[in-house]
Order: sequence, then C-alpha cells, then structure tokens
Amino acid sequence: MPVKFLINPIARAQGGQRLWNTLQETCARLGYVEGKDYGLEWTHAGQAVEQACRAAIMWDRVVAVGGDGTVRAVAEGLFNAGTGAVLGVIPQGTGNDFARVTGMYQLWMRRRSLGVAEIVKRLVTGPIRPFDVLSLNGRLCFLCYCGIGWDALVCRAYTRLRRHPTMQVILRRRLINECIYAMLALRYCMTRLPTLTLQLDTPEMGWTPADMPQGACTVLVSNVASYAGGAPLAPGASWSDGLFEVTPIVRPWHFAGLILSRYWQPLRRFCPLQSRRVRGLHLTLPSGCALQVDGDDATAVLASDTVLSIRVIGQIPVVNLF
Repeated sequence: MPVKFLINPIARAQGGQRLWNTLQETCARLGYVEGKDYGLEWTHAGQAVEQACRAAIMWDRVVAVGGDGTVRAVAEGLFNAGTGAVLGVIPQGTGNDFARVTGMYQLWMRRRSLGVAEIVKRLVTGPIRPFDVLSLNGRLCFLCYCGIGWDALVCRAYTRLRRHPTMQVILRRRLINECIYAMLALRYCMTRLPTLTLQLDTPEMGWTPADMPQGACTVLVSNVASYAGGAPLAPGASWSDGLFEVTPIVRPWHFAGLILSRYWQPLRRFCPLQSRRVRGLHLTLPSGCALQVDGDDATAVLASDTVLSIRVIGQIPVVNLF
C-alpha cells in the first residue's frame, strides 16, 4: 500500500534530516521502491495543506512527521482532497496529543526495541478508524483542540520565540521547551477574558445560550481526551462521535493543576473543570484575542473575525493502533 511521508524539517530539535535518512534506509530494507511504494517530502511553512492535498491524490496513506501543528495541516489537506487517503503520524512535536490518542506515540517510544521497520509496517498496514474534523469559521480545520485566552497567549509568545535564530538553537530539548512554556505561563497568568456571549448546540436542547464564568482565563474546545502532552482534559471524550467538548477554565491554578497532571494524574482531582459535550459553538471573539489551534498560533488567521463558530464538518480515516 503506497505511503507518502511529509516531514517537518524543524520538528524535534531540527532532526528532520536524520529521520529522513532513517525512513529512507528502513523502506529500502523492507523492499519498498521509492516513488512507487513510498515517497519522502519536506513540508514548507504555509504550504503543508496544499502539499497534503496533492499527496492525497497519488498516495493511499500520508504520514505527517512532526507535531500536532503538522498533523493539523496535513489532515486539512487530506480532508479537502476528499480522496479517502489515510492519515498516519510519526510524533516529533512537544505535545503529540493526536499521536497519543491514536496509539502512535506509545509505539514510537518503543522504536529502539521494536525497530523502525516494524513501526513503518504498522503505519502502512495498520487498522484505520474515522476521526472527526472540526472547522473554525469555515476557514481553518483542526483535529484535537483550540484555545482562547491564556493558553493561546502563551502559544503566540512561544511561536514568536521559535522564529528567532538564537532561540532555534536553544529550543532543542524537551525540558528546555517546557521550562520556556512555564515561564511564559507565569508571565500571562493574570489574563482574564472579557464577558463573552456563548451559544452551544447540544444533542439534548439544540442551540441554547450558555453561561460563561466571569473572569475565566481561558476556554478550551477539545475533540480528544488528551491536552498539552497528555493532560487528562475531558475523560471519556470520543474523537469519532460527531461531538466535542467545551471547557472554560476559571482559576489559573486549575489550569496549572491540569498541566501538572500529565506527570501525576491524581492531581486532576484538585482542578475541577466542567465540560459540555456539544455539536456546535458560537462565541463572540474580542478584537485582538489570542487563539491557538492544535498548539499553533492562529491569531492572525482570524484577526478580523468577531465571532468564533466551531462545528464538526466531517471525518477522515486515520491509522489507529489501539
């Protein structure tokens, strides 16, 4: 079954070239012929959606090699192409939440014992399952989550840091990345959202107004149970049921507890969060409000919009190893 690898060259400490070579050598050992059974291609800034759309026309499976942002762009391209090409992932980001919920992250962590060849074979022949695709204002697709407020400000600041040549050298270790995130979180910890008008489309009631807690620091919209690298945001969430969760976070320490629960899940009991499972959302979007989508800053994309509208617009098949 032909497979195309779309590789983000700057993911995982800019180790794209090493991974390119590893995948090329592995495919050769498996007897795959380049150009016929497999292909390798770098993703380019701002072009990954178009690259994935073209790949979907020629290849049965397309593997995003990068973080959640790379996965999001490739998924949008596959969805737009509409050919039924299957999405796979080799996790090379910081959070890797898509890979976590589909089982690929856990498999990739065992690559030294299993061998990369075994992982490639599972990507090529593994079982598939439909995955919901969500739309923001009909202009931007995502798979895992988006955030408005505090976490989006942190994401935007981190994105700007990554563009600086000096920081590109510094931000090459996971521990350093997480320390930078923590410092930025402290910097913006006093962020509060203004009064927002919120409407939710619930399976039980249809479109109804919903109360937004006063002084909330962020609102998370999620399609998966995992957030920010494995934090249990909405236990029981399903990514193939046509629904998603809306979770306002009122207190900064609730958000901090959520993030820290990645390392010790019992902490999750001390950050009570109320999630609503819905089919759609309309939310007033304050001018200049920061917005992140699958861990990437998306503020500029919707800078002129005054309303944020989110809904499930369809599904794509993904490699599911659970």
